[in-house]
Amino acid sequence: MSNSNERKLQISNGNYLDFDQLSRILNSISTLSKKDIKFSNLEEETGLPYRQLRNRAAIARAMGILNEKSLILTAFGKLIVEHDLFFENIGTLEYCHYLASGNYNNLVWFDVFNELLPGNSPTEYQGWMNFFMQKYAEIYSESSIKEHLAKEVRFTIEAYLKNRFRKLELLIETSAGLLQSRRHADINPVLFAAMIYKYMRAKSISLVQVEELITGPGTPGLLFGMDEATIRTLLELLHEQNFIRLEMRHGLDQLRIREEYSDEDFLRAFYNGETSVLPQKARLEEGLLL
Repeated sequence: MSNSNERKLQISNGNYLDFDQLSRILNSISTLSKKDIKFSNLEEETGLPYRQLRNRAAIARAMGILNEKSLILTAFGKLIVEHDLFFENIGTLEYCHYLASGNYNNLVWFDVFNELLPGNSPTEYQGWMNFFMQKYAEIYSESSIKEHLAKEVRFTIEAYLKNRFRKLELLIETSAGLLQSRRHADINPVLFAAMIYKYMRAKSISLVQVEELITGPGTPGLLFGMDEATIRTLLELLHEQNFIRLEMRHGLDQLRIREEYSDEDFLRAFYNGETSVLPQKARLEEGLLL
């Protein structure tokens, strides 16, 4: 979703994705009254060492939960604290995955789900390493690739095979040890709407070709391995409820988002399990929510 050239090779620094510690940190940040929260404050509140806190904060930023330059919760982070502090809702994990793998700056995370898995045959860990070594051999030193890149690749694999992201079943390992992607088609329509609005607002566009949402980098279709029929069904539902406009006549195949909505509106509606927070003229039918 970002087009910055400041891509981050190191996010995990060899640590694994610990959602329990992340919950402790988010809870502490939400209870501190200071506007300028420092890691020293979190050390006192959580009992976690500085180095561990910095690492967990980096991972939280990668998932769009903390602001990039501070220890302040994003709008999504505030909703997590309020409604799903322990990351038990599958929708929370879906949106964390969407933000993390859709952010171009998260080098390994982005490349895995936007390029490696969609465009290559299933392979084992070494195949993943070969992909990255070939792609970045002229950008990073050999030592950086061997040390830091290997850690980030293992972090990603473990997050989706052994950690809580395994619930998404986006990555599976065959009996032969091959890593391959799996389609994820059961996304809540309201959460899907939040993803579309996030994607398009980040690009400062209000109109997009439907094909782009199916195959474009950083889109829900590519990041969740969704098939075209599933995406079009979801878009039809949102169109019927006046949350988007599908324009498909006279050879057109595109959609428009509405000025009055934002991704935050749909995220809030998702967690509240209702649509009362949305403008009255566009309400989802009962049953379209959770």
